[in-house]
Amino acid sequence: MYIDRRALSLDEPRYFPIPGSRFRYSNTNYLLLDLIVERVTDRDLRTNLERRLFTPLGLRDTSYPLARRTIDGPHARGYADVSFLLPDAPDATRFDITGFSPSEAGASGALVTTAADLTRFYRALLQGRLLPPGLLRSMLTDTVPTTGSAPPAVGYGLGVYVYATDCGPAYGHGGTVPGYLTFALNGRDGREQLVAHTNWSPLADTGIDEDFWSAFQRGYCGRA
Repeated sequence: MYIDRRALSLDEPRYFPIPGSRFRYSNTNYLLLDLIVERVTDRDLRTNLERRLFTPLGLRDTSYPLARRTIDGPHARGYADVSFLLPDAPDATRFDITGFSPSEAGASGALVTTAADLTRFYRALLQGRLLPPGLLRSMLTDTVPTTGSAPPAVGYGLGVYVYATDCGPAYGHGGTVPGYLTFALNGRDGREQLVAHTNWSPLADTGIDEDFWSAFQRGYCGRA
């Protein structure tokens, strides 16, 4: 089933009238950015990602598949309770949904990647290889205080969370699609990095809870 991202972007009203004045995480912003990129470059987002990021950075195990339902090479399988999509299924039934189309996520998270490629991307970003200095500085400092984020962050701005860890500020992001959860932390210069992939189910409490965050933070700070 292919999901129309444009319709999803425009179906709901704004949470507050002035963009950036308060925190409310919204994947709609990434879907709108997709439309802007396609309009400005006259190329779809997949082509832009491949030409501007995947190929130059050597991200050989990263792709933007959208409606494709297969993954090349060795990969982790995803399991999730998707009984809300299957009315006749028993409650709390886990399905192998590795072939789930990521079209719902679109520009907000329809990537297939590896921990190695993800750390390579963050190193390039934080070491100034992707953005001019002023834009990178804005990404990391023009933030608003966050509320209700998991794990707790001190700020969020232009696509990067700022986390307060036991060993100082860290930068990164997490993401979920049915069956998969990925989370990354990085030092300001991209030298300290930790990425985790785990299983995630929309109807189960298997996200980044306090125990996950505590263990992940210890690993990141070298105290595991």
